[in-house]
Amino acid sequence: MNHQEHPTPELPDPALLHSSSEPVDHPSHQPDPRWTTDFMLSLCAIAQLATVLISWPAWQVRSVLTESMPNLPWVPGTPQFPMGLILSASLGLVLLRPRSWGVCIHFVALGLAMAMDQIRFQPQLFSVAFLMAACVWPWARRLCLWYLIAMWSWAGIHKLLSPDWFGYVSGYMFQDVQRRLHSLGIETDFLPQHFHRVFAGLVAAAEVATGVLAWLRPKTGALACLLLHLGIACFLILLDWNFSVLPWNLCTAIVGAWLICNRDGVSRSRLPFPRRRLERIVVVGMLLLPIGFYFGLVRHGAAHVLYSNNLPLSLINRSDRFEQVDCWQDLRLPFPHAEKSFVDYFRRTGEANETLHIQNQLPWLQRNRYFRHHGDQKVQEISESEFLSDRDDRFHISQVEDPRKIFQLEIAGARLEHGGLGVTASIQFSPDRFEALQLELLSGLPNLERIGLANCQLNDSDLKRIPPLGKLTAIDLSGTAVTDEAQQTFFENRQDD
Repeated sequence: MNHQEHPTPELPDPALLHSSSEPVDHPSHQPDPRWTTDFMLSLCAIAQLATVLISWPAWQVRSVLTESMPNLPWVPGTPQFPMGLILSASLGLVLLRPRSWGVCIHFVALGLAMAMDQIRFQPQLFSVAFLMAACVWPWARRLCLWYLIAMWSWAGIHKLLSPDWFGYVSGYMFQDVQRRLHSLGIETDFLPQHFHRVFAGLVAAAEVATGVLAWLRPKTGALACLLLHLGIACFLILLDWNFSVLPWNLCTAIVGAWLICNRDGVSRSRLPFPRRRLERIVVVGMLLLPIGFYFGLVRHGAAHVLYSNNLPLSLINRSDRFEQVDCWQDLRLPFPHAEKSFVDYFRRTGEANETLHIQNQLPWLQRNRYFRHHGDQKVQEISESEFLSDRDDRFHISQVEDPRKIFQLEIAGARLEHGGLGVTASIQFSPDRFEALQLELLSGLPNLERIGLANCQLNDSDLKRIPPLGKLTAIDLSGTAVTDEAQQTFFENRQDD
């Protein structure tokens, strides 16, 4: 019996099944060996555990100076119990199989710990947790890559937009580095005075470049990631400062570079934008969310504002002292410099008639806010005039000082001296470096009592540059061209004001 032969039909080209506007990704290599993924996940768990151990006091039940402040605005207070052991145990589960369950349990424990306390809402913690998820789930790996791109890009953009980063932040960092190098016998006197601005620009440019390269040139971006975070880690060690972010930087240097080099094994050099609608929404949100920081809608930790500052400052007028809210020494973590955090802390730790001044560094937001405590955790916002007139024998009303203007005065050779309560009480200008324009910077020292201008090049008209200072009682004008009549008129006008 003869059988009719049927030709084998030709299969269509798979590329023709897709629209021309949506090209197909072809795998360029085999998936990573399981041991590699397990190693990276273990590295993340170790880094997270190291961060928890470094900041161990922050994960315990606390009171008074380091009182916990719930993150949830609708919860007046959450039950407190130690979270350090729970977090450590959850990280131990990450090392067991199935590891996805361990990561899920750690996410729940970390979320609960952060909900209990605003101080625990730190970028180094949730960033490492994101890296852990990327080692477990493919969809999380895609999202984590875009998270890293957003982090690097916005960290650099925030610095480029920040006068603080190019001013006192990088300036004081550079001074600390110089002192540390001098202690090691390395001279840096050949560097110009304003070299810190060059350093600030290079760091910001490196961060933006890392984000762009991770998107467009993965291999180069991976190398940039490695060098950037290893450089940050070395810098922190040199400064002996903020070791809570050291595990995060070391982990990101290795795991971040590995993620960039092993991004789904696609052949295209550029990281493709997600195709799934939900992933697209999440990625767009991550890329745009940091903009909300400039409108007071997003906390700096979630907006990748890393060392660039532009953050609110505060000063609490206690009955026996002034308190600039910080918790480095106690909890080994920075206080979350947000208006809500300052008010919540003041509400829970303040006493009746104590006052709080919050100064926002972003000029287009409400610049100054003032609050009075009425006892029983009741706080009322008051006006500036009420704040300044609220004086009695127990309280010494003082306002936040401007670190930007303080830094400018210091690099101009002025010497600032603090009073017994911790705020700047007097300033002495250097005759050799004095310029009359420097007097306008005194507006950043609202608590100033004495000004030393001896032997400075100064005349009667220059006194008008001194801004209103409510506590000013004396000016040393010996050896200047200022007349006695001008000095008397100056103080008479201040009394009238």
